[in-house]
Amino acid sequence: MINMIFGIIVAIVAFGIYQQKWSPTAMERTLARPPVWIQAALPTLLALTLWTSLFGMNNILGLPHFMMDQAGLFVHEAGHFYLVWAGEFLNILGGTLFELGTPMALAIWFYMMGHQRWTAIFIAWLSVGFFGVALYAGDAQDRVLPLLGVDKDGHDWHNMLSMLGWLDATPMISDAFWACGLVSGITSILWASWAIYRSNRPDTPLPQGKS
Repeated sequence: MINMIFGIIVAIVAFGIYQQKWSPTAMERTLARPPVWIQAALPTLLALTLWTSLFGMNNILGLPHFMMDQAGLFVHEAGHFYLVWAGEFLNILGGTLFELGTPMALAIWFYMMGHQRWTAIFIAWLSVGFFGVALYAGDAQDRVLPLLGVDKDGHDWHNMLSMLGWLDATPMISDAFWACGLVSGITSILWASWAIYRSNRPDTPLPQGKS
């Protein structure tokens, strides 16, 4: 039931954004207009997001991480709902696929459209997702993390790794996701910084296009 509710919410939000004809190009141009010292807020926020992923931050400075993490939770649960038809294993895997695949696909799409700041933001969201999956996968053996709407028998990573016979590889798999989170988090900061530098060169035009 929770998966269905979250799946419907994600679909409604996506449809609402589409209906409003939200323009990432206009937003990118807006982000490129302020003085450089104001534009530097973006890589600073992305750095705070990475810091929170690594060390935690229980105050307003942790808000960017919290928002990305909660968005990832919605997409994760929606993934289970959308792949309910695909068999037990893919249905379980669907949560992680959507949690990581959504920001990855958006980052690629915005990059192809030339929207570098948005690319950095979605890479940061991907980083938060990797860290979240690292935590979840790392809990596959002990199953002590609180789960949304299910008991420990509904633990995605315990069930998937058990099916594959890889439960003993839990630490290695968790570490691999953690490393991906670190690399993508650093990449997001560098990408945003490069976008600011590049857009403030006199020979660089502002983003063009209809969307």
